[in-house]
Amino acid sequence: NMIIKFKEVYRNSSTAASPADRMTYRTREIVINPEHIVCIRPNSDMSNRLSEGLVNDVSPNTSFCTISLNRGQAGSDIVVIGTLDELNKRIKERKLLHG
Repeated sequence: NMIIKFKEVYRNSSTAASPADRMTYRTREIVINPEHIVCIRPNSDMSNRLSEGLVNDVSPNTSFCTISLNRGQAGSDIVVIGTLDELNKRIKERKLLHG
């Protein structure tokens, strides 16, 4: 089964975080089965948050995309680091390797 590693951007919702810190975002590695990806679109909102200094551990000119996943009845959206072209290329390469 093929999976692809991405870097997810998520809100810092730790109960130990101060109210100001809860407005910030962090990154973590996740893996996704590309068979469940419905669509990928650029996320300019996260780029705006980055320019406002709300995204930690990320260089200033980082690009973000939202990946929409199909999970049966309900879907979910995940924000990841990368441009549309970069993510598309990684998914195609993975399918070629395992297809």
